[in-house]
Amino acid sequence: METKHKVYLIGGTSHAGKSTVAQALAAQLCWDYQPTDKLARHPGRPWRPNREPVKCFVAHHYLSHTSDELVASVIHHFKKNVWPLVVEIVTERATKPLTNCLVMEGAALQPDLVMQLDFENIASVWLTASDAFFRQRIHQSSLYDIRSEDEKELIDRFVERECSISQRTKETVSTFDLPVIDIEKYPDPKELERVVLSTLANQNQPRRAEARFE
Repeated sequence: METKHKVYLIGGTSHAGKSTVAQALAAQLCWDYQPTDKLARHPGRPWRPNREPVKCFVAHHYLSHTSDELVASVIHHFKKNVWPLVVEIVTERATKPLTNCLVMEGAALQPDLVMQLDFENIASVWLTASDAFFRQRIHQSSLYDIRSEDEKELIDRFVERECSISQRTKETVSTFDLPVIDIEKYPDPKELERVVLSTLANQNQPRRAEARFE
């Protein structure tokens, strides 16, 4: 597929379907795939498959911080630990002619950070949904209904954090009129992939941020 872009960036909160869409597009385009989650570690989802115990440091992280502190912690992680690596990777892919094209996805692709990237050959989009939608997806993924009360408390704190980050993302993309897709409108995965690809492929150079969100 002919394209003017070298890098596609897909942002959004946890359980927005970023990895599924990004991997599908990378396979379709024969591009490389990179999740930002693999670039630096941070206490992740406070549940494990097969009812395995959550690691102590993960449980402590969610139980010892307020909701605002949990949000501040992960945003700090995105900015200080993940973003410099994202810039390095995107710069190499965007500026070196012999590098493969790349689809990158992750919650660390915060819109106020992405807007600082000043390359003509990258495109970005954010996937959003309602809090109720994310809560239902997270409950389903975590097997919430069969968890203990202690396990449910950890998951509830994760849901609250992700909904706050989602609201932050919605406010930023709205302020700067950035490309965003409401995933609830596209329950068919193939249709969502088509819309995401069309949105990315038809973009021009991204605008640089005129403000910074702390």
